[in-house]
Amino acid sequence: MTVLSAHFDGKNIVLDEPWPEGISANARVRVMVEELPAKPRCLQEIADMAVDADLPADFSSQFAHYTKGFPRK
Repeated sequence: MTVLSAHFDGKNIVLDEPWPEGISANARVRVMVEELPAKPRCLQEIADMAVDADLPADFSSQFAHYTKGFPRK
């Protein structure tokens, strides 16, 4: 069995990758449709992971002080 990724354009199923070698033209095939969840956008994934960590207001400028104990700059 070969699994191919595809999408539905509203009228036809469109392959997202090349047709595999070894399957001849006009060969009978079975197509099973499984709707996959939409891929979230990268920035949306990052935003979904963001949490309010209640960090000090100067955490970004004093990162080394808070994480490694270095003196404040």
